[in-house]
Amino acid sequence: MLALSCLDSLAAMDDASIFVLNYMSAHGYIRHLLDGLVQADGALTATLDPNEPLRQLYIYESTMSLLTRLAMTSQGAAVLLRSGLMARLAECGVYDSRPTITTLQ
Repeated sequence: MLALSCLDSLAAMDDASIFVLNYMSAHGYIRHLLDGLVQADGALTATLDPNEPLRQLYIYESTMSLLTRLAMTSQGAAVLLRSGLMARLAECGVYDSRPTITTLQ
């Protein structure tokens, strides 16, 4: 989670943005992040239960923040689309899930 936040901060810098994007793309890190989103789908769905720890949700949030930061440039958006971002997000079932609401009695 901290590493993703550091990469997000690096990508926020104008000069380092393209370097971070090119490095992550060339070494397969973007594809690995996208694969991790699909693999974490079950754990993310579990965080909808109020009794579950939120660690996986924080990792998801950091990953999406980094991907959003990379997509802010036209080159970054193109790399993410070529890497299959939309197809990977479509595979995630967490977006169809709803949290369980418990009432206090």
